[in-house]
Amino acid sequence: MTLAPWLQAPYQAVGNRIDSGRFPHAILIQGGRGLGKLPLALAIAKRLLCETRRADDQCSACQLFDRQTHSDFYRVDVAEGKTVIDIESIRELSENLATTSMLGDRKVAVISPADAMNTAASNALLKTLEEPTPGSFLILCSDRPAKLPATIRSRCQKLSLSVPLPSEVEAWLREKGVQFEAWMTHQPYLAQDVEYAERQSLIRQQLELLIDGQADALAVADHLAKLPLSYVLDVMCMWVGSAMLQSSGARQVALSRVQVQIVRYLADELTGLNARATLESILLNFAKQR
Repeated sequence: MTLAPWLQAPYQAVGNRIDSGRFPHAILIQGGRGLGKLPLALAIAKRLLCETRRADDQCSACQLFDRQTHSDFYRVDVAEGKTVIDIESIRELSENLATTSMLGDRKVAVISPADAMNTAASNALLKTLEEPTPGSFLILCSDRPAKLPATIRSRCQKLSLSVPLPSEVEAWLREKGVQFEAWMTHQPYLAQDVEYAERQSLIRQQLELLIDGQADALAVADHLAKLPLSYVLDVMCMWVGSAMLQSSGARQVALSRVQVQIVRYLADELTGLNARATLESILLNFAKQR
């Protein structure tokens, strides 16, 4: 698998640790949504399982990994129809990691998004982190690592991804033949997700209607309430950030307050009526900035 240019340096740094036998039992890859945390995690997992430890694409382990049939690789995410990673998923993972490797001397698991684990799942994972099975490796990915318990974070070595230069992203997207908008340079891997791009455009269009006075906050809330609140707030946070760069004085200060409100709510678990009330509150404050 070919990684984006901005992922090459962190991948090589991890590769050096694998080559020297200093790769930790668990790492946490953290950074903004769409930077490529999961592709990087999968590339690291493949290298750990490769027979030559080089991800040479030639050995049977690499071929099995590419076909998603490697018996010593496990991937945990939010199951269809659910909103969290539950304790059953983590218990099953822990049991699998505790057994003998089928194809070599290593087992690797990727948990993404790790911040989707509920409290019970996090507690179950903590036991695995505290008493790791020799030859087992955990790779966690998170957009919002602060939502992970401190006990989980402290037992993982951190690998932080920085936002790449827009010019670097634009060149990469053009090479892939992807039509993109300016916002996509902040979330390059999501630019290839058509559904995500359409949702992004919908949210931004609604915000522009609101700020231009062509729609009221409650009408916009009706449109956006169909999407996950954290998703909408992520987009709003980026939109407000861009608007702040183009503003000054009192307007910039007011927008910064809206951004702080968004970030505060992103740190909380919000569902149902609480989520709708939160969205309306933020949109009403946002509308005042026009």
